[in-house]
Order: sequence, then structure tokens, then C-alpha cells
Amino acid sequence: MSNLKPFSLVPTTLTEAVQYARLISNSTFVPTQFRGKPEDILVAIQWGAELGLPPLQSLQNIAVINGRPTLWGDAALAVVQQHHDYEWIKEFIEEDDKGNVTAVCLIKRANHEPHRSEFSVDMAKKAGLLGRQGPWSQYPKRMLQMRARGFGLRDVFADALRGLITREEAMDYKIVDAVIPETVTPFHLTKEAAESILEQIENTKPQEETIKEKVAS
Repeated sequence: MSNLKPFSLVPTTLTEAVQYARLISNSTFVPTQFRGKPEDILVAIQWGAELGLPPLQSLQNIAVINGRPTLWGDAALAVVQQHHDYEWIKEFIEEDDKGNVTAVCLIKRANHEPHRSEFSVDMAKKAGLLGRQGPWSQYPKRMLQMRARGFGLRDVFADALRGLITREEAMDYKIVDAVIPETVTPFHLTKEAAESILEQIENTKPQEETIKEKVAS
């Protein structure tokens, strides 16, 4: 019988984390977005550590969407369920007499009333999501559920999620490019102005040293 015991590679220092990230960056077990990118791996591991996720779980469940780190819907729920104030969650689909479908998420935090969040077909239509190519066409009820869940988890357990939203929600947002008004005039320093600023900075140094000497005495 083998004496090999299960073990976990968890970096405990920055040096170990850097070496760890470099080691696994070329692994085929790492999601495509992280392959060959030890720097991104390091950041994802750090995000996961703040959420209570081990390194490999962080890489599997954290994704960068539109330049922001996000969590898969099930991972977000897992993070919340580890919180000491978590009590329960209930998710279901409601449908009224007119056929309106709404996903409902009820979540309970200790010493708080149950919180209800919902996302309906009408809301999805207004947001331009329903019928969109991809998951919204293939699994509309599941996507409604993920939206309701994401809102509920963030409303009640913002401290556990630390500002991260679900990947499913982030993928639905459009990227809006920053627009610079034409009236804004580019700011340029003349050579004389730059030299003047540098001279002022240099002149403050003796004053700073004098203040430090007085404090020390």
C-alpha cells in the first residue's frame, strides 16, 4: 500500500508565490487565459487568497472580464457559504398567470431578515440580454438565476466578495470607451516652466531636512 499522503502546494512568501506562478504557467491544467502569464497567475492567486480560495481554485474560478477580476457564479456562492454569518439560500423560478418568468434568490445572513433579489424576463429584455447569442439563448432560465444570485450575494455579503461580481454578469456589460471632449486642450509644460518647478522642488529639500532635525532633537 502506498505511503504517499495528500499534500497541498500553497505559497507562503512572495518568492514562493513567484516561483509557483512561473512553474504552473505552462501547465495544460491552467486555464488558457493564464497560460504563459505568471504575472496574471500571481494576481489571481492573491485575489483568491483574499477570498479564502486555494491557489488552483483561484485560477479555475477567477476570470478577467473587461479588465476586471470576476468570479464564476458557483464560486461566488461557495465563498459566501464559507462566511461565518451565512445561514441559507433558496433559489427558484416564479411564473405568474400572464406567463411572466422571474428568477428569485432568497438569502439569509445571521441577525438579518431574509433578503430577496430577482431578475425577470422583462428585465432581461430591457437590458438587451434575452435572445442574445450564447448562454442567454441556450440556457435563459439559468442565466436569470445567475443574475438574481449575483445581486443577492453582493447585496448581503459584500464583505465576503470584496467588490467582485460574477463572471456571468460581467460578460453581459458592454465596454464603453472613454470620450474626451473636443474642448479639452492638451496640457504642455514649457521648458522654462518645467525648470522652475524642478527648482522649487530642490528648494524644499533643505526645509524638509531642517524639520526632520528639529523633530529628532
